Amino acid sequence: MKFNTNMNWKAIVSFSFVAASFLSFGQEGENLVPNGSFESKEKSPKRLGSIANATDWSSPTGVRADYFTPSKVQDIGSPDNIYGSEDAKDGSNYIGLTAFSYGNKVPRSYAMTKLEAPLKKGLKYCVKFN
Repeated sequence: MKFNTNMNWKAIVSFSFVAASFLSFGQEGENLVPNGSFESKEKSPKRLGSIANATDWSSPTGVRADYFTPSKVQDIGSPDNIYGSEDAKDGSNYIGLTAFSYGNKVPRSYAMTKLEAPLKKGLKYCVKFN
């Protein structure tokens, strides 16, 4: 049996290209953040600073993050609220943080949650904020 070496070479190159294409695209890993879309809530918020109403979320300081959800209370509504209008990326709820204030006139607010599993040493992780 005679092999066409030119054909084998093309097959190897084609296979290598396909394999490299699959490897070059980022693989979606496990999402370690519980309730990342803030859709699950303990109870409906009634005022600004109600991050603790979102299941698994809290603020580590005395300045609480805001939790926006469709509500009769105009200040905390979603998509329309006291700060304007913003659609949630996923679902209908989202949070608001104060990351910067000119002259530090308004204190910063933070949100935190416990990850579903501990991070492993030596692995690289991708963090996205949408």
